[in-house]
Amino acid sequence: MRGNFGEMQGVFTTLKNTMKMMIQIPLVWRAGFLGLALLGVPVVRAAEIIAEQTVVPKWQAYEKTLTSTATYTNPWQQAELTVTLTSPGGVMKQIYGFWDGGKTWRFRFAPDAGGQWEFTTSCSDPANTGLHGQKGTFLCGPPQGATRFQEHGPVQVATTGRSLAHADGTPFFWLADAPAGDGTEIAEADWAALVDKRAAEKFTAVQFSAGSKAGASRIYSGREQITIHPAEFAKLDAKILRLEKAGLLSAPILLEGEIKGVNSLPSAQVVKLARYMVARWQASPCFWILSSGGHYFGGEGNHWKQIGRAVFGSQTPAPVALIPPPRHWIASEFSGERWMNVVGYASGSNLDPEALRWLQEGPVAKDWNQPPPARPFLNLRSAPLSGQSLSPGATNRANEIRRSLYWSLLNAPTVGVSSSDPGSLVAAEAKVMTEFFTGIDFAHLRPMPFAVVNNPGVQNPLKFIALARSEKKDVLVAYVPEERTVEILLESFPPSPDVKWINPRTGEKSPAVGVVTERSCQFPTPGEGDWILLLRSQAKIAPANVK
Repeated sequence: MRGNFGEMQGVFTTLKNTMKMMIQIPLVWRAGFLGLALLGVPVVRAAEIIAEQTVVPKWQAYEKTLTSTATYTNPWQQAELTVTLTSPGGVMKQIYGFWDGGKTWRFRFAPDAGGQWEFTTSCSDPANTGLHGQKGTFLCGPPQGATRFQEHGPVQVATTGRSLAHADGTPFFWLADAPAGDGTEIAEADWAALVDKRAAEKFTAVQFSAGSKAGASRIYSGREQITIHPAEFAKLDAKILRLEKAGLLSAPILLEGEIKGVNSLPSAQVVKLARYMVARWQASPCFWILSSGGHYFGGEGNHWKQIGRAVFGSQTPAPVALIPPPRHWIASEFSGERWMNVVGYASGSNLDPEALRWLQEGPVAKDWNQPPPARPFLNLRSAPLSGQSLSPGATNRANEIRRSLYWSLLNAPTVGVSSSDPGSLVAAEAKVMTEFFTGIDFAHLRPMPFAVVNNPGVQNPLKFIALARSEKKDVLVAYVPEERTVEILLESFPPSPDVKWINPRTGEKSPAVGVVTERSCQFPTPGEGDWILLLRSQAKIAPANVK
């Protein structure tokens, strides 16, 4: 039996109150149900039988279908459905419902507290009694299932503001791939193969376009008053569900970036379209990318701020980001927008020296330590893309992509990284990356480039050595892309460290031998190619005093 005591107590209380009212059930039956619970049969099953209520495990989707009593020519434009949910503790949440074809409307919600939930619906057309004023309840039981989301909950911004974590606090390492084509264009069989492959390769997220490009979209038609195509959205529903079951976080790009131009939608329609997508997928674990490829400064930036507020409100527990053009830094521009709780960036379409300097020494490396509130920095479009030229002096695309990913991971507090060239990060390397970072305290790594003595990256950015250390000072990681020796200040070392080299291409571990000087230690790499140096304390670190 799973779940904490508080959640179980909430379910038991609901069952107790329900049983008091069900006098017609023979006493022996009631005793039998409780006996099953005590023997280990999930209590939620007893709740389903006794209370005749829908029971949903914590963090999983509850769906309610409603039937409109009114007939509309364009239902999505002519009516709006909102739902107020009240938790067992009295906390109220408001969400949007959505039209799903014909007279069918639905709302989806993933409860985050055990016990009985209540809901009340509201329709912008009060005369529509099928949608307006509907009330109901459902029970939330303890977590059930084996996927990362069923066990630990959806992904949110961690309480530190520097990384991502599940609802229960378990750190989440982001490693995303971006398939070619938008989600509506990829055949179901191809999507299934992609999901299985990425899960096996230890990716943790899939970043994809929902297909909202103006003038070429399958999910809607029209412009001034667009028409939604629910059947196309149902296909995306199935693809997102497949990702969830495989333990992969969905990262849909809701809107294509341009809000100006001949085929672009009016702002009100853009807001309605994005809200519709959020309403359909809000019960699934999602990382929302509101827009990609737009211009987010000045007047156009103000438009996107207004759109973000209208879609997500003042803030949201789920991660929300934008993908700006290469090397456009929007953290300051959007500093007051609480709904944008992740700073997404693109390191560039080609890692030329200018792009490398921007990634290694620019705002990514500097702004993370600004005054609070903190936000994670996440490279959502790493470089280079397929078919584009390599950096000057580079000879191998796989090597260049891998280097850009590790620089992205260590030049700011470690969150994760997206590989923007589909399939460019080979299976073995993706697996090594995920297993390495999830095997250490990655969520508390902080950049410490000054600990590298005579960093060769000063002269050649292709040779830049990135270094980060945990806040507890018990883990130190250095990424050495090319040099045969790395020299690190002794004062940055963890106490009594165990030192290893890890091959980022294979995961092979090798012992590291250092040459100690008065203030530093030099570590020769085991061979050619790039290497990860890991220093991990073997001493017990006393916990910091909490005041």
